[in-house]
Amino acid sequence: MNQARPSHLPGLDGLRGIAVLLVFAFHERLLVGFGWVGVQLFFVLSGFLITRILVAQSDQPAKPFFINFYGRRALRIFPLYYATLLALTALTLTWQLLRSGTSQTAAQTLEQLPWAWLYAMNFLHVQQGFAHDHVLTHFWSLAVEEQFYLVWPMLIFAIPRKWLVPMLVAVVAAGPVLRAMTWSLAAACSLNPDDAALVLPWCQLDAFAVGGLFAVQPVSNSKRCIPWALLAVAMIGLGTNPSPRWWWIGLDGMPVGLVQLTIGLSALNALCALIVSAVAFEGLGASTLQDRRLVQVGGISYGVYVFHFPIQAATELAAPHMSLLLKLPLDLMLTLAVSAASYRWLEAPALGLKSRLFGSAKAAAVAKTAGASPGQAR
Repeated sequence: MNQARPSHLPGLDGLRGIAVLLVFAFHERLLVGFGWVGVQLFFVLSGFLITRILVAQSDQPAKPFFINFYGRRALRIFPLYYATLLALTALTLTWQLLRSGTSQTAAQTLEQLPWAWLYAMNFLHVQQGFAHDHVLTHFWSLAVEEQFYLVWPMLIFAIPRKWLVPMLVAVVAAGPVLRAMTWSLAAACSLNPDDAALVLPWCQLDAFAVGGLFAVQPVSNSKRCIPWALLAVAMIGLGTNPSPRWWWIGLDGMPVGLVQLTIGLSALNALCALIVSAVAFEGLGASTLQDRRLVQVGGISYGVYVFHFPIQAATELAAPHMSLLLKLPLDLMLTLAVSAASYRWLEAPALGLKSRLFGSAKAAAVAKTAGASPGQAR
């Protein structure tokens, strides 16, 4: 296993900023049809960073290893997530009272909230007849990440170091097989096949694993491999969804069908891993990704992801005929403002408790040098 890694990984916050802006643009009246790939980039990046942290701490005894990891993760994720759910619950109940119980949207949100509280939105998402909305639908990816956090530390701690790379390779190879099996069996289980093969946790495990693989076994000259991986993604996309809009490289909209959801998603995950590796270890796009404004967006990307969809829906509801030229900057400004406020007054105080409550100075130093930041998780 290659241990020659830099102590700091510049550019990853900027990459995170690009990922969340892609998702923002995808949800903004489908302004960028392939913006959904930002979610895959987040999954790969999370696997890269979390695996890096866990491997560096795996020489600890089991008790401090797990307490420190889960405690620090809880302080990073839960305050914003559950404060948002509390606010949504209160607002939805108030809206129902004001509308005398006639709001279908509010009733739908109330039905879905228990799934969100349990980090199970992805399991609700795959059910036939699931009603997409602009309040909780996007929480499916947060559920996938949380389910990953539950399983991954146990694997990293239990697997002997010499078997870590083979295990990661096996998980990556199993990804398309698991998605194919899920897609094939979903209809018999009264689930939506395309959604099931995309949002169920075992169907995304290889995205995290390929990120982890590139963290512990960096690929030499990742930059040179990126064009070939991009070509593979484009050929798969165009072969299954031909479109005259060639600049979308066949990825206009979420992947559907067996080929796109199996080898297509695997190729995309590999592309994302190559990009993460090239940014982290080879300085790809350093001048852009280390731009102060983009780094700031990456630092608050968790809040941006949580808040952007409801804010976009609220402005759409308030002014349904607003031009996109006006709506886009308004939504972006509101999203960044709310996210920055959330980080300053809610997330940052919780993050300040990490070192005091969970983890030694070593754990904090490992998280810092691994490239983790306050905006690491969405």
